[in-house]
Amino acid sequence: MNSNTTLFGGRTITVRLEPTAPGAEPATETFTVRQFKLREYPALLPLLDDDIGLVSIAINKTREQTLAIMPDSFEELYKAMREANEKGFFTFAARRIEETTRMMAGLAPETIQAVMRASASSPQLQTTPPPPR
Repeated sequence: MNSNTTLFGGRTITVRLEPTAPGAEPATETFTVRQFKLREYPALLPLLDDDIGLVSIAINKTREQTLAIMPDSFEELYKAMREANEKGFFTFAARRIEETTRMMAGLAPETIQAVMRASASSPQLQTTPPPPR
């Protein structure tokens, strides 16, 4: 595998989709896994623990379309998405987590809980991931 292909424009992967009828053979489809754009990073942060959401965005498909992918094929897409975004989005996210952890280290537990409650209910802080292209 050429790492420049993965990093700069997407590794193309043929995956198996769940059969649409009992006894039918799985269909195949080819996807290109893309690198996330810098302007997308803030909206993607809330999806750090949503593997399906991140893969959906990386392959420009809806969540429902991604859920039709066979598990072994999904894992291959996930691995390619991590590779394509390791030195970009995931480095950015790790830095944000580290900064937040450092800032919160000196706060009292009650303060942290209050901030988390306020953040969870604030419409300003709720982000939506960018739509698939």
